[in-house]
Amino acid sequence: MSRIKQWTWTLLKAILVVALIAGVVYQWKFSPLAVRSHTVQRGGIVAEVMGTGTLEARVSATISPKIAGRVVEILVDQGQRVTVGDVLVRLDDDELNQQVAIADANVDAAKGNRTIEDGQGSSLGDFPTSAAQR
Repeated sequence: MSRIKQWTWTLLKAILVVALIAGVVYQWKFSPLAVRSHTVQRGGIVAEVMGTGTLEARVSATISPKIAGRVVEILVDQGQRVTVGDVLVRLDDDELNQQVAIADANVDAAKGNRTIEDGQGSSLGDFPTSAAQR
């Protein structure tokens, strides 16, 4: 019987060690945390929210010019309200002004040629002054 007694005492010691370890783990994992208390007071609401994310407008509009060009000046800021007819940007018009000057020069040259043709036709009498008369 001493063997059974010895085996029982060994088993009892092992159960005691396991129970002690389980108690330490339970105390360590499930012990109450220290809590700071704060009294609630009536006060103002802060209207500022900080965070990361993406904002999307409810209504979006694509802006495109009737002619292509380089933007020289932006006349409105992002988020600023605009109405129909407001000028939003100014395009570089140097090249267009050159084209207008060339077209004006071509018109003046054509008028000069017509004046010369009118002068020659009236002096010779036979030359037509327009394509309809040819």
